[in-house]
Amino acid sequence: MSGSGACAAAYSTPPAPLARSRFVNKPPATPQAPRIRPATWLLVAGCAGVAVLGLAAVWMAVAVHFRSPSVWMLLVVTLDAALLLRLAGLPAGRLRYALVAAISVLTVLAAVLLVSASQIGLGMGLPVQHALPALSPGLVGLYLQSQLQWSDALWLLPSGWLAWRFGRR
Repeated sequence: MSGSGACAAAYSTPPAPLARSRFVNKPPATPQAPRIRPATWLLVAGCAGVAVLGLAAVWMAVAVHFRSPSVWMLLVVTLDAALLLRLAGLPAGRLRYALVAAISVLTVLAAVLLVSASQIGLGMGLPVQHALPALSPGLVGLYLQSQLQWSDALWLLPSGWLAWRFGRR
């Protein structure tokens, strides 16, 4: 029992006052966003153009091969955009995440036009370059309504996660 009395005595003494530091009253330093050089922005713009045009064409080729919209290509598009921006030297953060999302949306829009033109053009016996100017927004909408199901929207979940994962880190 003598041990419990020593323990109680140790806890009954007040703690020693903390030494006052010269940094106590200063606000915490906010991290400065890294400055992005103009050359990096040119590289980012070039990567965005390559990602949008190149993967829209690849998406069209895959859709023609499988005779379906191939919505799973959204994962490839998002991953490609994230990795290209990372290789371009854009620092991780909200800006890169937003650019990955913007590049993915632009690629999807370009791919929708190309896939619609290729599928509708194949049905009419026209090549893509002749079917593309003949498309109207209503015709593209009809094509998408007939080809897409509600389950195709589920591909947005892993795509959003990929954009977040590779855009923020």
